[in-house]
Amino acid sequence: LDRAALDDLESLNAEYGVHVLGEGGEFETLAVDGPHMGRRIELDYGTVWEGTRGRLDVTDARLE
Repeated sequence: LDRAALDDLESLNAEYGVHVLGEGGEFETLAVDGPHMGRRIELDYGTVWEGTRGRLDVTDARLE
């Protein structure tokens, strides 16, 4: 992390309550494409915020 990334995290904390250290799962990842994958996973989704935490609400997924 550099200073710019920390500034972004602090802004997200102020706006959404994202924990700067990632406590509560803020830094979970989802890989949908990469050199180890034969095809990209295309997702249709929305975001759901519940107070200080959020999630992706995936409504459809398909291989491209």
